[in-house]
Amino acid sequence: MTLEEMRNAASVLLAALNGEQIQYLGKFEKWTDCEDVELADFNFTLFKFRIKPEPRECWVNFYNEDNYAHPSVIAAKAIGHTCGCKPENTAIHMQEAINNDT
Repeated sequence: MTLEEMRNAASVLLAALNGEQIQYLGKFEKWTDCEDVELADFNFTLFKFRIKPEPRECWVNFYNEDNYAHPSVIAAKAIGHTCGCKPENTAIHMQEAINNDT
């Protein structure tokens, strides 16, 4: 096992101890949630494991020619009102779609 593989194994095990959702690369090369980490056989030689990624999200204001993403709805609305953004173009919530194959 390489140092990078050991770092990954350590971070996955620590995340499992902290109650985070763990996934393994299962049948058909798809990431699958570990249903019960207490019963999971963390065999890092045979399987790949990861901490389940959380989708990123932002709030976007659409202007005439430019679009700006903000980390919170409060920030998006505050800036949208000061810039003369139309209400229907202010603070539109967007969330990343995560491909479970990668």
